[in-house]
Amino acid sequence: MKNLTWVQRIATAASEERGYFTAGDFQAAASWATCAVGEFDIPNPLGGPADSRLDQLGRKFTVAVEEDNVPGAARLYRAIARRATVVQRAATARKKPK
Repeated sequence: MKNLTWVQRIATAASEERGYFTAGDFQAAASWATCAVGEFDIPNPLGGPADSRLDQLGRKFTVAVEEDNVPGAARLYRAIARRATVVQRAATARKKPK
């Protein structure tokens, strides 16, 4: 299950054939480097998520995976993706010369 995106992990967990997250999914969700937030690769020199909202969403996502709450994890992943887009755009705007 290594190198799967969270979209793939969630889809597999949601499938009728499986219906749950694996131990590998739990491990991936528990590390900032491999969690849903980390998948968006937003640089943060201090490590961890780039802002407090992503931190909160990432922690909730990890709990959803640990509790085998596949619909909840899918909902939180979408929220993480939306927030990551906002953070990435803001970071890009700050880097542009004026």
